[in-house]
Amino acid sequence: MTQHDQQVTTADPAPRRPVRQLLAASVGNAVEWYDWFVYTGTRSV
Repeated sequence: MTQHDQQVTTADPAPRRPVRQLLAASVGNAVEWYDWFVYTGTRSV
């Protein structure tokens, strides 16, 4: 039986972008707060 040594190399994943992730999380949070304020403002109408 022949044994072959295979070296598996994978490319590094895309570099993390903490600024972009922070911006995306902040925008999502702002949309949620806006939605909540609209809901509570129109709830009594």
